[in-house]
Amino acid sequence: MHVQGEAIYGLDAYGPGGDKIDTNRPFKMKTEFVSDKRYSAVWTIKTYFEQDGEEKMMLQSYCPDFLEPMASLFDGAEAWVFSSWDNRSGKGADFETYRTCP
Repeated sequence: MHVQGEAIYGLDAYGPGGDKIDTNRPFKMKTEFVSDKRYSAVWTIKTYFEQDGEEKMMLQSYCPDFLEPMASLFDGAEAWVFSSWDNRSGKGADFETYRTCP
């Protein structure tokens, strides 16, 4: 999604003083997982960013190969935690996944 976000909104859209989302001020972020009704197949992630009561950005990623192994975890028995950070330096992983059990 990083590449998509940069291509659509530009490099300075999100972050401190961002053109779209200024992370120095309160903002909301909502992530949706697109699936069938039984969560047996999950294929898309959509992330919405809102600031000042207005949707400013939406990113979408079609990634069934990544999401399919997690489909059984979407049955309501798991807690999900997400974070976002700037990785323009390219050092380290683009994302990390942690799973905790209740």
